[in-house]
Amino acid sequence: KELKEYGRGLSSKPVIVAINKVDLTETKQNIDKIISEFSYINVKIYPISAATGEGIEELMIDVMKLLEDNPKIIEFEPKIPTKIFTIQNLPNKNIVFKDRAVLEKKQ
Repeated sequence: KELKEYGRGLSSKPVIVAINKVDLTETKQNIDKIISEFSYINVKIYPISAATGEGIEELMIDVMKLLEDNPKIIEFEPKIPTKIFTIQNLPNKNIVFKDRAVLEKKQ
């Protein structure tokens, strides 16, 4: 619901749900209940542990596949091209470059 309200096509994008800390007893005991809370969105749930690495490989493989199958879509182009400044076309000639730093020229 929140993603639909936000707009910008987020509600139509692929979803990944990872449940962390499955190495903890409390999480292990409640993992089925936690997973059932997400049943309404019909996505695969990834129980993982950042501490032990459990489930991380499967998650990363599926994330990479998802990214390959869903290339980035450019939603807009800038109306005004970004100007790239060089030393020759600086708008403020009072700037001095020294040792990779930009310093204001003292007058």
